[in-house]
Amino acid sequence: MSNENNSRQAYSFFRLPLEKGKRILRLSTLNAHSAFRRPHKPYLPVTIRMMSFRREVLTIGVRIADECEERVLIRVRETELWINCTVDTDEHYLSRYAYFALHELLWLRKSFDFDKYYWPGFFDPKTGKSKYLNIINDRKGLDVYLKPKYPAFYKPGYPLPPVRTGNDAPLARKLVKKEKTFITNPHHCIGYILADTNMRSLHSPHYPFLIPFYGSCTQDLAKIKSFSAFITEGQQLPFLPFNESQSMLNEACYRMRELAPLEGEQNSASCMQAEELFNLWQQQICTLAMQDHTYYYFTFGIKNVKGRPRKKWLRQCRFSIAVPELIIECLDKGDYFELALKFKVKGRTFIPHQLNTAFFISSRQDPMTFYLLGSYKDCLLLENFSKLGFKMGVLKADYGKIWGIGTLRELEYIRSVFGEGRGSGF
Repeated sequence: MSNENNSRQAYSFFRLPLEKGKRILRLSTLNAHSAFRRPHKPYLPVTIRMMSFRREVLTIGVRIADECEERVLIRVRETELWINCTVDTDEHYLSRYAYFALHELLWLRKSFDFDKYYWPGFFDPKTGKSKYLNIINDRKGLDVYLKPKYPAFYKPGYPLPPVRTGNDAPLARKLVKKEKTFITNPHHCIGYILADTNMRSLHSPHYPFLIPFYGSCTQDLAKIKSFSAFITEGQQLPFLPFNESQSMLNEACYRMRELAPLEGEQNSASCMQAEELFNLWQQQICTLAMQDHTYYYFTFGIKNVKGRPRKKWLRQCRFSIAVPELIIECLDKGDYFELALKFKVKGRTFIPHQLNTAFFISSRQDPMTFYLLGSYKDCLLLENFSKLGFKMGVLKADYGKIWGIGTLRELEYIRSVFGEGRGSGF
């Protein structure tokens, strides 16, 4: 759409500001821009129906009491809601039909998220249709969703994680010398468990942390046949003297557990907490990689980490000291680019496993080998892509808006993958 047409459309629509960084309109914002109010007594019946969604414009039919139905047009923009109506509405005035249509959407939760109707640039301006979307309007209502063959798309205004450039290259890790542990009973052993869960769960979610434990080994000392108990801070175990590196690792474990719980929404304080926890992992990963017995434990919430480890919930795992190199492959798909996140270790490229553990990455081929990421920025980038299935589509018109096209050219992550001799567009 040309700038002239864009400005003409903006001029003919009444505009309401959306919540910063989101496509949410609040009832308080609507009331601040209109003198209309819905009366409590007598009751005023208002009915709305979703009629269509074409050319990025949602059309809603609204009927107030026994009046004739009118149409309200809504276009969702990055920071504003553009509204028009078949009667009275212009850039300075919001009609009562438009007000009551919006009020009907907002009144229950005091807000409404219009993100499902935010698809800038996804419609053909000639036909008014979209090849990317399934738009179904039936007696159950109006549904708009992306066709399964397409990846989740970036849209202008969506938050993106910070990215690491060449100046932030991670430091290489060195293997530490393995220290001998002197154990009174040769069949007692010490091990470490990676405690993980779904961080978006409502049941005592937590960041991944490390738990020391002791148990009984098989005759050849290669495997653990029974898990006795978790080792807690201050616990005296005379039959299990720790060597110096294990004592330091245990102290880090206790601090990790203090930092691990997730409470409420993420904010700057919780981000600092997560970064401190990640730094603890960085300090201890080389020592941890040298331990004989390491396991993965999906806790289903930190409240379940008590007493003794449950053998049926544990999976033997391995920690590598190799620093994984994140790669964003950029594939030309015609009207859009597809950014696919992969990682490389020792020259081999892997596809990440779909069940992602924060701070770490593992491959589909070997999900129980964990590679600690090289920087906290890598953690944020991986978390963003994991929510999207490790693929993100970007319309070519929006390509320069992701991280800034100049920065994108300089990213360590990015590499172009094009078949049949096509140009890269960089």
